[in-house]
Amino acid sequence: MIDALNSKTHHPDIQKSFVPKTLEYLDTLKSHLNIILQSGDLDIDILANNNLYQFNELNEAFQTIELYRYEVIENYDGPEIYFSKKIARIYNEIRNLSIPPIITTISNSENYYWAHPVFEIIAVPYGEENNLLNLPDLFHEIGHLICKQYPNIVDSKFVPSLDKYFKDEIDRSYDEKTHEHYVPFYTEKLSKWKDYWIEEFTCDLIATFLCGPAFANANMKMSALSNGSSAIYADSPSHPSDEARMRAVFLMLDKLGFNNECAKIKADWELFLHHTNNPKHPDYKFIFPNDLLAELTEIVYDYCVGIDLASYNEQLKNHKEPISKHINDAWNLLHSKPKEFEDWQKKIIDQISKEIS
Repeated sequence: MIDALNSKTHHPDIQKSFVPKTLEYLDTLKSHLNIILQSGDLDIDILANNNLYQFNELNEAFQTIELYRYEVIENYDGPEIYFSKKIARIYNEIRNLSIPPIITTISNSENYYWAHPVFEIIAVPYGEENNLLNLPDLFHEIGHLICKQYPNIVDSKFVPSLDKYFKDEIDRSYDEKTHEHYVPFYTEKLSKWKDYWIEEFTCDLIATFLCGPAFANANMKMSALSNGSSAIYADSPSHPSDEARMRAVFLMLDKLGFNNECAKIKADWELFLHHTNNPKHPDYKFIFPNDLLAELTEIVYDYCVGIDLASYNEQLKNHKEPISKHINDAWNLLHSKPKEFEDWQKKIIDQISKEIS
């Protein structure tokens, strides 16, 4: 990898800092390996278990560099160059003064969009440069980088309320003699909230703040995929349920003044829930209560204003045609004139390409 990276000059977008930093990571890893090889520890049987542990640790570090650095560099081509210019424009429009991340197309349709805040990359599926409808999810991933840039602000304001809610529920379970079931249940859910769910909700809310109704439409589309496995109301260790995420998005839309748009999307969502009729756990109502989501929405709204992000409404005022407007126009046209959508989308993408070239 070191030889390959040193053997050619890469695109200026990544040659200045991303490639040198990757070489630095690889050199550090190589130094660790040389120290171990020269120590003689590999020849001592009693250290075999420790050596295996070190091997697994270093191998994991190697694979991380390979996926999140080396493959990004080797894959950097036309689509990445296009996204580099587009993300720079988005950062300007949303008034994010930090250095934009590297966008890579090493993801696939199964993994979809994802971010690695430590390495400051966002991965999108191959061919995504030809699509507008999924771009609201780019704003969600930007949210993860914003959370890394301004950490703990949301947590410090929200966790006390979260702790109080679950403590009250646990106390109630003791009063009602249901604690054997509910104490483990509440303890598990509280842990998931703190470990991952607060940030996932925060990123949804940031994306709605920045992208308006389009994020609700994109999120509803993604939620439709969960219906196939009857998982609309199911949570995972890393993500809250799709149903709860949609409720949070609706709260932010109303907060931003998109009441009519929110009512329309919400009506479609309720109809979707009715027709799909996914199973709901009897205790589901205790996991994502509306009061907690409403409080979190207020906190994230204040968070966005406090770090001076430009809301979707502000972008419309400050820029003639921000990327966020094109995305909302795309969803509106898809719903109103679907037969015209494909030609229109190609025209707009060509327009954006010319504007950022």
